[in-house]
Amino acid sequence: MPHVSVNEVITDNVALGQARKQGDQVTEVSPGVRIEANTKRLKLNLDYALHELYYAQGTRSTGSQHSLNSIGKIEALENLLFVDISGVIARQNISAFATQSTGNFSVNANNTETANFRFSPYIKGLLGSAADYEVRYGRTMTRSKSKRASDLDQDEWTGRINGSTPLAALGWSAEASRQQYDYSRGRASESDRLRGFLTYRINPQFKLSASAGRERNDFASLGKQSWTTHGFGADWAPTERTDISAFREKRFFGYGHTYSISHRFPMSAVRFSDIRDISSLPNQFATAGLGNIYDLLFAQLTSTVPDPVDRAARVNALLSAAGIAPNMPVDNGFLSSRVTAQRRQELSWLLRGVRNTLTLTATRGKSDRLGSQLDTGDDFSSASSIAQSGFRVGLSHRLTKLTSLNVDAAQTRSTGQSSSTFDQKSRQRTLSATLGTKLGAKTSAAVTARRNKSDGTTQPYTENALVGSIAIEF
Repeated sequence: MPHVSVNEVITDNVALGQARKQGDQVTEVSPGVRIEANTKRLKLNLDYALHELYYAQGTRSTGSQHSLNSIGKIEALENLLFVDISGVIARQNISAFATQSTGNFSVNANNTETANFRFSPYIKGLLGSAADYEVRYGRTMTRSKSKRASDLDQDEWTGRINGSTPLAALGWSAEASRQQYDYSRGRASESDRLRGFLTYRINPQFKLSASAGRERNDFASLGKQSWTTHGFGADWAPTERTDISAFREKRFFGYGHTYSISHRFPMSAVRFSDIRDISSLPNQFATAGLGNIYDLLFAQLTSTVPDPVDRAARVNALLSAAGIAPNMPVDNGFLSSRVTAQRRQELSWLLRGVRNTLTLTATRGKSDRLGSQLDTGDDFSSASSIAQSGFRVGLSHRLTKLTSLNVDAAQTRSTGQSSSTFDQKSRQRTLSATLGTKLGAKTSAAVTARRNKSDGTTQPYTENALVGSIAIEF
């Protein structure tokens, strides 16, 4: 489905500077296409737009930018060969502590267009009647337009086999993997893992699991080192609306874990996750999809709209009518030139009424540098640990069947630790109000008033903007 939008931005601080503010009027024209496919062999959700920006006061020359959010699956050979594909193109902050951008129109050297693409073919099938297998290859490429940011090529091979035993409640599995990371501004790294799992289902709702294995990598040293790993966990689904999962494992960087809990009510849904693992990508590119709010509403409508295709259409319609962006990030993230040990906690809650929709998302994360200091020009060249936190609260009120009012408040905070003290800080606060309406079956318009305030150890700023937009689908 082709679409086009036109935004007119009036800002009092286009360069996001504090000492000498400079206002401008920015016109953004964004033609694009949205593709949704759901056939027997192909499932695809793709949204692409080209953004052309024109600056009335000449603070920046006319420029082109791209945005993409896509995810898909292809069944190349029936019940045997499959291909997962995803692609994201978005504006990304290079440093967590330099000037934090508020939109793609800002004149800011700390913000760059970054693309992430993943191609992953795999085969899966049965081994007799007692086991199934999956063998997968994954290729991930991350490219940034700024020379200050590092590109990444990541290759991954994984194999997994799951089996049963004469005891119906007891199951087993084994997996092997190899990952290779090559940063343009860092160094190449390699990781190998071999693990075995035992699972025991106490009843249909409760399952226990345990793991043991070996891992070998060069993340913390110039040469490869080996470690023994072991872990245990449990999965519990006390009702069809509730899922609780926990797994803790001894790793080379300490203890890693994956904890999650989700519950859906008739008009609400809540989800919490807590993960500690290694990370090679910014948070925005670690997964591709529509985001927490979309996922929450999708889960919340499971009972009323069982068919997933019909449910996806219903979710998109509800979010569009409420003026809620399904993939709005909570924190800004930053680009890194190395693999890090990361712990990330996320909480999201959605409450939907007849005319009001309340959303809450909050994140807290900490990334630790692995190994000795390596001067690659990223934030970890000076900080051994970087902590980020953020929250976003949004209230959408439907004034009429065609018009809605949205109020949104957000804050993000970053701190960087070198030696024993946190000596780099940044904080950004945003408050916005949007009045949106449908002008026709395929035409919508909106007006947004926004205020941003950023402070910290680097250049602080305040910015006020008024944005008018019109969008048309064909």
